[in-house]
Amino acid sequence: MPKPLPAPFVTAHGKELGLGRDTRVWQFLKAAAERPLTQEQWRDFLRMSPWFESQKHFMRDQVTAYRETGRLAAATYGVVQGKASVRDITGKTKPWMLNSLYVPRTVRHEQDAPLPRTYTVFDDFAALQREQDRLPKP
Repeated sequence: MPKPLPAPFVTAHGKELGLGRDTRVWQFLKAAAERPLTQEQWRDFLRMSPWFESQKHFMRDQVTAYRETGRLAAATYGVVQGKASVRDITGKTKPWMLNSLYVPRTVRHEQDAPLPRTYTVFDDFAALQREQDRLPKP
């Protein structure tokens, strides 16, 4: 959160978003919570962020590890970015807002488009669904 935005992201979107090379991640996210981004801008921010890219399969990796124990009965996850995750953003805020499946607090929801989402988290979540985990049909 306290690091500067990735240089490739600033090069690609800095002018349109009013970003400088000294803009910090937390400042950018605070601004996104006030003026949501496009889905493309959000995806590019995450894709060009080394920290996120190195963690982008967190959900997949954790569910796999839990399943391998043979003792996983249920797991919960933050499906939608909540108000609390984008409130009072500072350089010390934990980056939970980055890994929700749906991100309506930082990404604009275009009319007639799917809800905005975090690309790898959503894709991994969908891929992890197993037939044996689904509820029986009534």
